[in-house]
Amino acid sequence: MTRRQPKQLGKLLHYILGYRPDEFGLAPDTDGFLLLKELQQAIREEEGWSYVRLTDIQEVLLVQPSRFELLDDRIRLNPHEVSGLFIHPEPAAPPEFLHHGARRKAYPHILEKGLRPSRFPYVCLTCQENLALRIGQRRDPKPVLIKVHAARAHEEGIPFSRVGELLYLVQSLPPNYIEGPPLPREKPFPKKAPEGSVYEPPGSFEVNLRSIPKRLHREKEKRLESWKKETRRYRKMREKRHP
Repeated sequence: MTRRQPKQLGKLLHYILGYRPDEFGLAPDTDGFLLLKELQQAIREEEGWSYVRLTDIQEVLLVQPSRFELLDDRIRLNPHEVSGLFIHPEPAAPPEFLHHGARRKAYPHILEKGLRPSRFPYVCLTCQENLALRIGQRRDPKPVLIKVHAARAHEEGIPFSRVGELLYLVQSLPPNYIEGPPLPREKPFPKKAPEGSVYEPPGSFEVNLRSIPKRLHREKEKRLESWKKETRRYRKMREKRHP
């Protein structure tokens, strides 16, 4: 795979951080910062950028130190270079439906308790199903797609914030606004056998060990009787030939 120049990666970072983080399923905080690891992961999902590591981003920061600002494990555009360009979450009325890609392990709990934040102080929703799955795949290879009745929730007093054109943030969401596929049926546990009995798998049969010696004895007697008959027949034939 062809590695692009740090200048090209710098342009992509500038576009994500300053203009459209929502296109990549990223929501900056109120100061315009994104987690560096989240940013790197989103870039690697793009065609032709799967090689990007944290060291590649750090190389861009060395080449263009005035354009970006790094604070611990977070990154943003330098406010001295582009003033007022950061994408801040703003209160907004959501569309009728939004979507969320949930981890399979957390899905039963979400149906029971609702959507609640984990790593961030908000739950990230989007108006595009494919983007919801893309965000969910960062935590689970096969996330569960959840449909959220966002407009009804907003009308009933739950505040939403918007990031760009595609992302919406909410602090939490009760389960009555959530719709998703049914839970898979649990496999029933095998019934316990009565005490004193032995479990027999399907297709098995019981072997009576006490009957084996008797059967072997009968087979031995049959072979002996057959041998006696054959001996008598041979003697008669011999007597006829040699009277």
